[in-house]
Amino acid sequence: MEILLSIRGFNKENLIDIIKLAKSSGINGFELPDYIALTPSESKKVKNLLSKEGIKAPVYAVNINFSQNKEISEILENSISCAEFLGAEIINLYCVPSEKINIEKTQELLIQSIKSKIDELSDKDIIITLENELSSISSIASTIKKWFSIVRSVNSPFFQLTVDLANFIVSGEKEIFHQLNPVLPFIKHVHLKDVIPYSEKYLKIYPNHQIFKGKKNDFISVPIGKGIVEHEKVIEKLTQIGYKEKFTLETFTNLEFLNQSLMYLRSKFP
Repeated sequence: MEILLSIRGFNKENLIDIIKLAKSSGINGFELPDYIALTPSESKKVKNLLSKEGIKAPVYAVNINFSQNKEISEILENSISCAEFLGAEIINLYCVPSEKINIEKTQELLIQSIKSKIDELSDKDIIITLENELSSISSIASTIKKWFSIVRSVNSPFFQLTVDLANFIVSGEKEIFHQLNPVLPFIKHVHLKDVIPYSEKYLKIYPNHQIFKGKKNDFISVPIGKGIVEHEKVIEKLTQIGYKEKFTLETFTNLEFLNQSLMYLRSKFP
């Protein structure tokens, strides 16, 4: 399996240190967040630096906050340009949950904005994948039904899905694998992180670890294999249908997480 490292949470100024960290762990590819390379010119500089170190950036991660009233088509246009300069194959799109938006209108805005970019994506051979959201409130793609309905509405091979099982768990989604079965062929990118339900006991075991606010309960971030997320199950299901795409590890700056998670994944999927 091809494992990338998400460098979201790392500072832009520490990119050289992040590269050294990744290489020491045997990783040669990044999911690069948009704040690392916000413009095409920044993307060129970052691409040159990564290339010198033998690191790829096949995934460019973009957050859209619909409550900020920014022009979505302009964000997508800039993202496509940056992804092209980086040599990215995938633009991972995450819609930031907000109580200030009308969910149905926002979904329709997103659908129409994506549709307007399909020809350009096709010409550049780049796909956009929609990640399911981690949210304690109702949002546009925090449930499997909403998430999948957006992709079906666009109906293009250049707009597919990124699945993050931990996000679904924190967001309170039930019967995840039963619902995922018809969705599996549309998954072109997988996020890997693990969580356990919040408790004082676990907080003592994992001090200073990231806490995710859930719809009903809070959760603590832990290394892959130490929590309740059934990564093996989804990887096996995807493998059965011929999945050969990317897996991105989200460790959020924690070196211990990174090494423990990699050790677990490589033991299970050599």
